[in-house]
Amino acid sequence: MRIALVANRFAPSVGGVQTHVGELSKGLAREGHVVDVFTHALAPTHAGIEACDGVTIRRYRRTLSLEHASLSVVLVRDLRARAHDYDVLHVHSYHDPIVAAAVAVWPGPIVFTPHYHGESESKARDLLHAVYRPVGRWLVARSDRIICVSPAERQLLGDHFPQSLKSSSVVSNGVHVEAIADAVPAILDDDREAIVVAGRLEEYKRVDRIIDAMPSLRDRFKLYVTGDGPDRERLAAMISDRGQSNDVRLLGRVSIDDLHGLLRSATVVCSASTLEAQGIVPLEGLAAGASVALSAIPAHRSIVDAYPDRAQSFGDDPAEVIAAITAAAAMRSRASSTAMPVSWGEVVRQTEAVYADACQAPGRVAVALPSA
Repeated sequence: MRIALVANRFAPSVGGVQTHVGELSKGLAREGHVVDVFTHALAPTHAGIEACDGVTIRRYRRTLSLEHASLSVVLVRDLRARAHDYDVLHVHSYHDPIVAAAVAVWPGPIVFTPHYHGESESKARDLLHAVYRPVGRWLVARSDRIICVSPAERQLLGDHFPQSLKSSSVVSNGVHVEAIADAVPAILDDDREAIVVAGRLEEYKRVDRIIDAMPSLRDRFKLYVTGDGPDRERLAAMISDRGQSNDVRLLGRVSIDDLHGLLRSATVVCSASTLEAQGIVPLEGLAAGASVALSAIPAHRSIVDAYPDRAQSFGDDPAEVIAAITAAAAMRSRASSTAMPVSWGEVVRQTEAVYADACQAPGRVAVALPSA
């Protein structure tokens, strides 16, 4: 098949959507599909076309460039001009205006992965969500098929847009199962067990909740935080002011290999985030053999339900964070589950089936996938 993927940001930008689109595009290319990614350039000088891992990446300068609203008129025009070069359009992230613009000019089959949160980390953006809701209804109605990354996301989308339930299905985020299994465990700088938090450092990720718990956990555990972002400076100041430098390490951005090694050495992988469609890092932690302690948002509860002997959840009470981490650590030593998160290869196979289904929707021209 000839596939056009549209995403606001793409590697080397870091984030869950970027990881999903990157792994999906590479996997589709390995299966023999022609894959083009249409995305915004991270800087004007980065605009242009490049090839990587069998994927053609088309980066465009932004016409509108705001923190949470980017749009390239040239990208939209180019996508419309090239529409007949592709069999299907796959757009990512309900929350990015480029998705609605791409769908508006696309004449053919559309698959939509919303990575939907339903709310945001700020009251101002929540107001924008309300204003954007009619566009969301149109976007859901225009999509031939919708892929949600968790049952919780599908239910949340259905609560807000009931018509989406007819065309939506769940294809989980994947993990590098084999690469994680083959990773060399990291050599830690301390004899204490490792708690690992990984991802972009934003306030809504609430890494400070885990740092707050460390005085009660420090005799047994040390906290390792990977990633970068706008909340790093505040977190660093908090750690310094409290004299926690021996108990908490901010490692910054690390390579994927180093992250896999750190996860292999972790006893517990944590996320206190308030907004996730699913969360890739907890799944990676499970694949690495760690247990997980997660905030009790719907997307995380789906993971806890799927891995009941490897996962704990916690609410807003600080004591619950401490109890969940302690209980998760005990689970790791006696976990018996053989269930594993799905690989990115399986995500590709399931997504291929959705593409074929979208192309066979009423009024569409059927497109046959290559035989196995």
